[in-house]
Amino acid sequence: MSRYAILTMGLAVLAFAPEVTIAQSLNMVWGLENTYSYYEKKEWQPNLTDNAPATPERYRYFAFAEGSREVLEPWLECVNRVMNLWKDFKPTQPIPGAGIKPTREEFVEYVAQKDPGCIGRFNRTAPVLYFDFTASTDKQFVLERIEITTLSFSEYKGGGFAERQAGYDILLSHSEGMKTYLPEPRLVFKEHGRVTLRFWSDNFYPDHAWVAPMGEYTIEIEFVFTTEGKTVTASTGPFKIEV
Repeated sequence: MSRYAILTMGLAVLAFAPEVTIAQSLNMVWGLENTYSYYEKKEWQPNLTDNAPATPERYRYFAFAEGSREVLEPWLECVNRVMNLWKDFKPTQPIPGAGIKPTREEFVEYVAQKDPGCIGRFNRTAPVLYFDFTASTDKQFVLERIEITTLSFSEYKGGGFAERQAGYDILLSHSEGMKTYLPEPRLVFKEHGRVTLRFWSDNFYPDHAWVAPMGEYTIEIEFVFTTEGKTVTASTGPFKIEV
């Protein structure tokens, strides 16, 4: 199968154990939430950092279930349906150079009206990670923001269409640097709380149905909490995700 994607085709987390102990008595356990279209396997890769000798290193890898006809065939059917909707949508919009071009949100709304089933299919198939937080105290924790740093991005051939929703859907930036997300509603918990994040790519092609060519992201996620006026953070460390 090619790397043509409406959404993420594979997700890799490199060289990090699933549990991270955070200062100020906050632990984080994270992993794969969406097991309908993804599965986890273990892989090895050489460690070539800092000019060190190559030694094998274990990492977690979350792969798209491309071998499942139940997942793949309906997904590919929706790809074709969305591209056909784009052909119908364009003649109803202003002529390029003669007016304002339609936005991605307008096309998404059009698709949602004409084919809501495919919007649901994309959301169901997209990669989702869970993050479980456990505090050793009974104090209240409030999630203030999520900071995601894009360390690198490499575009693949092909492309895909993605819905964007409010809340904890994450539209990754393919430009290097940090982007801040303000979760709404904010997670508030005592002793235990959970966050799930669903990932999309912002590497859109506006003149071609707002497709987002799939690519490999190297990112780091940091959750910023407040408790009793203090700031507590939890970080994944760098990992890779194909979106």
